[in-house]
Amino acid sequence: METNKILVSVFLTLVLMISVLASVNLVSAKEAKFGALDGNSEDNSDETENNEAQSDEVDEEVESVSEEETEILPEEVEIEETEDGSIKNKAYPIILAIGFAENDDNTAAFPIKISLQRGASVNWQEVNKIREENNGNDEKIQQEIQNIVQEYANKYKGKLTVGLNGEQKHYTLDVINYEENHVEFDVYSQDGKEKVGTITADATSYDKITPMKVWKGTLNLEDESDYSGEWQITAISRKANFLTVKEIAKEKVAKIESKIQSKAEKGKGFWYRLALRLGLVKEADEENSLITKKEAIEIAKNSDCINEGTLKSNVFYNSNTKTWWIDMNPNDETKKEICNPACVVSEETKTAEINWRCTGLVQ
Repeated sequence: METNKILVSVFLTLVLMISVLASVNLVSAKEAKFGALDGNSEDNSDETENNEAQSDEVDEEVESVSEEETEILPEEVEIEETEDGSIKNKAYPIILAIGFAENDDNTAAFPIKISLQRGASVNWQEVNKIREENNGNDEKIQQEIQNIVQEYANKYKGKLTVGLNGEQKHYTLDVINYEENHVEFDVYSQDGKEKVGTITADATSYDKITPMKVWKGTLNLEDESDYSGEWQITAISRKANFLTVKEIAKEKVAKIESKIQSKAEKGKGFWYRLALRLGLVKEADEENSLITKKEAIEIAKNSDCINEGTLKSNVFYNSNTKTWWIDMNPNDETKKEICNPACVVSEETKTAEINWRCTGLVQ
């Protein structure tokens, strides 16, 4: 009997190692084909650039987006607008672990895979509600949208797959606790409507030969499937430095901006206009400016101007005074009649001051 247990354990370990190696190779193959998660892959944008008709269509779409919509989208997380009009934080899939589950008396076992993704859709109605409640206050709208997107983005959702091909069963996971070496999940039916179990597991990290983690814990299933019951799980995963959504997004945004800027330098076409809209290049009368529009906005955001009101999306450059002027919505307590304040950024000193544009005095 003891010999049989040892043989079963050895067999499962071999299956586990083969599965992990296959998974690693599959991930590598996918990265080679589609690009790694860190965004190092090159796109086929040159094809679009060479197709003037397609560029014009895309350009029309960009031009149709209002300045307000361009400015208020949050920068901290990477988002996209879906076909149904909702805002979606891009999800980053992570295969957490591959392994097996066995019962206490070693009479039954089956493979398991746990995968996670971070990200979710924000309903368009929620965004519209924020815009209606903060009508005209671009800074407030931007912050509220940022908060709700970040709230969704910080939530992990996952999937549990048990069994072999043909007999597999899928569940959805809700993360209760996710730490570097400890996880707790609630297990739901595949449609996510009914809670049917739990998972708890702890990891031991190994650094020699292959950086990896070995997870051990318990899977409890209370459904009517063949997998119902309490199971001891063992799984392994590659050690990784999991970046936060904010860090991943900033990294990707920087790379995307760099590509746009590079393409913009080749001419005055679509990519130039897009880069101009994003503040990555300068207008003809801005060529002698020491700072870009984007840099001027950042200086304004970190100045005392924001104590007097919120920045608006209207920005222009005065080549005579070498200053950037950013329109503002004054706070109720600082509002002055017959005044139209602006945050004025000096390109020479790289500082910003508010100009009320009613007395001509800069305070």
